Amino acid sequence: MAKYDYIELAQKGKLTEKEIKALLKFVNNNDNKKLVSGVMDEFWDNVGDRGEIELEKAQEKKGLDWMKNYHFKKNGELKTANNLSGWENDILRDSHRMTLTGFYDGGGFMRSYWLPQYNVESKEGNFDYVMQGGKIKTV
Repeated sequence: MAKYDYIELAQKGKLTEKEIKALLKFVNNNDNKKLVSGVMDEFWDNVGDRGEIELEKAQEKKGLDWMKNYHFKKNGELKTANNLSGWENDILRDSHRMTLTGFYDGGGFMRSYWLPQYNVESKEGNFDYVMQGGKIKTV
């Protein structure tokens, strides 16, 4: 990823899985905290009032299917690994949309490690989550 491609990505309003991974690779493998902070700030400044980035339809479907499979059995019952609240489960069960709503700093004291933050939406509401350490964390 060239140094300033992230601005074009943000203005475009829609990202592919490959573009999200490239952006994350750039910020997570860069030791210049000031540059990384500037990239993240400028990226979201260029997203503008939308406040979210759309995903490609195939990626959106893949994400929603994965989330549902992670939390529900084929018969619709909750899996034991399910760590969502009842309200979040209801939203996920009837979800119809997923967007990228930010990047969550899942790093420790000494180093930032940016994770994509997604929003799952249904008629009942929405919630944001990240994948951290192999587990889903609502934020």
